[in-house]
Amino acid sequence: MFRPLRERKFPQLTRKGFLVHKPERNVIEAVSATLRHPLLLIVAGFILTGMVGTALQYQHQENEKSKDAVAKSMDDVRKSIDDFAGSFSEYDLRTNRLLWVMSHKPTQPSLDKAVEQYDASFSRWLMSREIDTTIVDHAVSERRDTITGGYWSNIEAASKRLDACIEENLASPGPAYINFQPAVICHLSKEKSVSAPILLGNIARCVRVYVMAVRPNPRNDFESFSYSFWQSKMIAAMDAYELPEICNDSAFEKN
Repeated sequence: MFRPLRERKFPQLTRKGFLVHKPERNVIEAVSATLRHPLLLIVAGFILTGMVGTALQYQHQENEKSKDAVAKSMDDVRKSIDDFAGSFSEYDLRTNRLLWVMSHKPTQPSLDKAVEQYDASFSRWLMSREIDTTIVDHAVSERRDTITGGYWSNIEAASKRLDACIEENLASPGPAYINFQPAVICHLSKEKSVSAPILLGNIARCVRVYVMAVRPNPRNDFESFSYSFWQSKMIAAMDAYELPEICNDSAFEKN
């Protein structure tokens, strides 16, 4: 629709040239033009980049903290298992030494020294078992009692049985022989007896199974392990050492 001629605005001639009357824009057009301004887009881009970058950096830092916590926890588990294995190795060495001394007509000074070293290593191993296996159990599974509870009760019972056997033989040494060789004999029951070195060997096998099964591989620190995972590792370790069950009493009664 055309406006009347008198209502139209024409350019006015001034000393500086024609003065052009620009049409008035409404608020929406003004805001739209402002938002399309290149400078505003640049500023908005910087602001959004800063916000997104800050959020991503915070998330990255939180992820790194979480990974560091997991790695430290797994390092603690590995250290505990290594300490436990080391203390048992010393106990195994000192026990074998004492059994050898007892079966070869020792002098009293040599026997006293062997007993002293055995007692110290046995105490350290029991202490390590209490501290280190508690740390490991908490890291292995929420159902740790079903994985290692019975396992460790049998190993502890066997080690105390061996200790009692050594005490009995020290108190009343007798002429016990196996294949015409002097030996320290442990009476498991009225019908069953086994030499102390064999009993110690069975305990050592069970400890090796435990260490092999539960020591985490550093490559798997950030994996999520379930109860079935640890159970399968224990079964695989038992199969490797040909143990029919998790070191139950039958494993300690072989002779």
